[in-house]
Amino acid sequence: MESTITKSIEDTLSNIKIITGSMDCQLITIEGSWDVCKQRCEFPSQFVFRPSDHAKNYIAEHNNIHILDQRGIKDLELKIQNNSYIFIPLTFESMNLGVILLEHTLKDLSPSQELFFSSVANTASIAIGNALKACLFSILEHISHLFTERMELDHRLQIIADGTKNTFGQEFDCEIFLYDPVTETLNLRASTKTSRKFWEMYTTNSNQGLNGWVIKNKKPIGISDVTKDSRAIQEHADLNKIIGVAITPIINHGRILGVINLLSDKPKDFFAEEIWILQMLAQQAGNALAEAIAYEQMEELAMIDPVTKAYSRQYLESKGKLEIQKAIESGESLSLLMLDIDFFKKVNDTYGHQIGDKILKQVSSVIKNNIRTTDVFARYGGEEFIILLPRVSQSMTIEIAERIRKRIMEETEPIVTISIGISFLSPNNTSIDKLIEKADYALYHSKENGRNKVSIYDKLMVSEKRK
Repeated sequence: MESTITKSIEDTLSNIKIITGSMDCQLITIEGSWDVCKQRCEFPSQFVFRPSDHAKNYIAEHNNIHILDQRGIKDLELKIQNNSYIFIPLTFESMNLGVILLEHTLKDLSPSQELFFSSVANTASIAIGNALKACLFSILEHISHLFTERMELDHRLQIIADGTKNTFGQEFDCEIFLYDPVTETLNLRASTKTSRKFWEMYTTNSNQGLNGWVIKNKKPIGISDVTKDSRAIQEHADLNKIIGVAITPIINHGRILGVINLLSDKPKDFFAEEIWILQMLAQQAGNALAEAIAYEQMEELAMIDPVTKAYSRQYLESKGKLEIQKAIESGESLSLLMLDIDFFKKVNDTYGHQIGDKILKQVSSVIKNNIRTTDVFARYGGEEFIILLPRVSQSMTIEIAERIRKRIMEETEPIVTISIGISFLSPNNTSIDKLIEKADYALYHSKENGRNKVSIYDKLMVSEKRK
């Protein structure tokens, strides 16, 4: 593929030289998409990459076909000689490809000659633009080949993040956020910038910041220095070390799935071509993720209790193992709450099972409104529920439990109460079964001591040892 791209550009320049009767023909490019392709292709000698600042300024200021004057020859660092230079800008699908410089005997251009060279520019732009796109698509194709049919969503996301970083260069980093329309949050799911234990479950408000602007407008954005942009907030895992940012939405069939962030620790003016590449990567991500997200959601639906919409016991057991592993690896805390509706059999016997189901739904709703979206809430069986709270201190866990207990009394009709047992992850308590067993012991203590109480396993053990 690389040799084909190189030959295509080489042939285009050679043909232009022959057709126009020029002594020499060279292509001057600026940064942008060429930065990406330059890493993968050996371009012909007529290809001038990264011209001087004077040359870049001249190219930026002139978008018409003309014969260079003395200033143009000086700025473009050309040799002053008897022949002239014809300046032909190239654009392709809104991308600025650069310019072709033709060494020629012409001293001025007639209207018919301008029309001829305009036709040459159009032909060259299409040929070179398609060669550039072929190079870019070969990069995208390489990334897509890394996917397997049943690859997990997070694995796909990390491949896209790594592929984006490799595409733009090692001086960049990439973060991918997935959008949750229900909670209106963006959840960081892949990053090349920090290790997994630091960014996992990192969540920001999708209505704020630069990411929020991109979500709202469904358009990409490039910011050379976020420290000077009033829209920028703490929306990256380490904003203090980020200066240049390019963000594009991940969209599939008009639906926002998330955003890709390209990050630099230096000021960076992002070219239209670079934004275009990021959009192509996002488009590929959208296609790949739509299928993976749908599959993940189907799996989750199969593990959701139909009455309370809480997760099932099966999901709790598999997710609980993962949460414990992450907590142990990161050294973070993990708490488990086991809740039981007091005298629920009496509710069913008195009011009937329809009211019983209504109570289950009310209790479930209260619990969901008092925990985070990143917490795990499951129906364990009958009138029993379990909540897993990652990265929550023991004192805060007790506060959450008490708040849930009080609000269930206040917000259920007919009024019911709950008993709660709490256990904490510890060196001697490192499995989901152990956490449940100890929380169940604490729950039993609450029920044996008047119900409508919160009991903590560790405190019960200390108390029993004293006896």
